[in-house]
Amino acid sequence: MNKGQAQLAAWVVRSGLKQYQVAELLQITRADICNLLKGNQLPGLRLSVRIQDATGIPPQSWLATATVQPQKGRKAS
Repeated sequence: MNKGQAQLAAWVVRSGLKQYQVAELLQITRADICNLLKGNQLPGLRLSVRIQDATGIPPQSWLATATVQPQKGRKAS
């Protein structure tokens, strides 16, 4: 689960709003809020800023954090 996804899901529960109400608040479709909460979609910059304005969740929360592993059999140069 993405950090932004987890924070948004927790915010929705705390707010007591229904998903369709959150969608209206963020000016997106019901399908979009569902996909964000399921992790099937990531918000673009404009939407992530609207999410921040409405919920306080910073846009950086949606960035993927991956650990890069060196490839075996190759020497670092």
